[in-house]
Amino acid sequence: MAAGDLRIGLEGEFYYGAAGATPTSEALNVDSVSLAISKRTAERVKRHRKYVTKKVTVTEATLNFEIVDEEGDAFLAAVKNAAMNDTRIALYALDVATASGGEGLDADWYITEFGRDENNAEFVSYKVTAVLTDEERTPVWG
Repeated sequence: MAAGDLRIGLEGEFYYGAAGATPTSEALNVDSVSLAISKRTAERVKRHRKYVTKKVTVTEATLNFEIVDEEGDAFLAAVKNAAMNDTRIALYALDVATASGGEGLDADWYITEFGRDENNAEFVSYKVTAVLTDEERTPVWG
């Protein structure tokens, strides 16, 4: 992409695979991807001070996305398996295609929420929340 080009979600890529390595299988049945990175802080209040002293201690990340219930979809099966068995899954959500310089957090995740919506006028879909873990490998931004 060139400087000044705007990115849209439709251009993103989403990969999944076995925990412990960068995922290589592209998930085409994914929508509404949201990555949130936050920091926890330790606080200290000193006497005779007006302000709270804070120091960043750890980083947390949450990945939210939706999957339409498409019969035989391998991605949905992999996410469902990780959710039901409390196992890790490798996920890598890129803002644009890899060839265009896409960026995202390549890491292993636990599925902590796996909810299904069955609206009469829409497709059945799953809303998924994944939380970052560094048990087997260090997350990498790239």
